Amino acid sequence: MKKLFVLLPLVALLLWGCSSPNEYNMVFTSDGSYKLDYINVVEEEYVLYTVGGMVTVEIEGKTLMLEAAIIEGKITVDALMESIRDDADNGDVKYTEYPDGSVEYRYSGITVVDKNFSGLREIYFGDTNLTYYTVAG
Repeated sequence: MKKLFVLLPLVALLLWGCSSPNEYNMVFTSDGSYKLDYINVVEEEYVLYTVGGMVTVEIEGKTLMLEAAIIEGKITVDALMESIRDDADNGDVKYTEYPDGSVEYRYSGITVVDKNFSGLREIYFGDTNLTYYTVAG
């Protein structure tokens, strides 16, 4: 019993110290297809797509569709991508860099591919089956 009281504070400290990856709690909900959908955003250097589903984010305790959050000014693509890059820098997400400057980020339930295409950033959101090679065509 004494060991349990020693272990509980250690476990609580470990859990408290863990940072939650994915600051915006991105969730990808698959529709079972591989349909490519354009996310309508007005940020010149980005083109966003979902592959086979939809993306939601959590902002100020509310869950919003990613497109709505961007249009309503609740989040910018720059802020979202900075959060994803921070997760990679902190080791909270697996990522792979490609020779063309593209990066594939793999969370437990969502994959984000930041594709470098002639200076334009194409960002693809999909389930865990999405890869750089899926969108590299």
